[in-house]
Amino acid sequence: MGGVRCENRLGYPFPDHLIISDETYHSFVDSGIFKKLQASEKWILPYKLKERYRNEGKSEGIQLGKEEGLKEGEKKGKIEMAIVLKQQNVEISIIPKAFGLPEKEIEELYRLKSKPI
Repeated sequence: MGGVRCENRLGYPFPDHLIISDETYHSFVDSGIFKKLQASEKWILPYKLKERYRNEGKSEGIQLGKEEGLKEGEKKGKIEMAIVLKQQNVEISIIPKAFGLPEKEIEELYRLKSKPI
């Protein structure tokens, strides 16, 4: 039995590894070994692992940033609407129920927004 690195001879990588004898062959893809090797971190070069972790971290960070931004935007929208309702003389006890914001926070933000600069 012998192995030939086809990608070196043909100039592009093959998506399978084969062990070939005179009678038969063994395919890493067909046997499931190739998937196990790809999933395992044991056989990945350290710089490739760092690259993978960095990319996973970036993706996770982006997702967390989006979620945080949406929450902040949602709260900011609620605060702005609560202030508008307060400016329109809507009873203060109704506003917290509508937006789930503490009455004290609405009053404080209204005072800050109403102060002349």
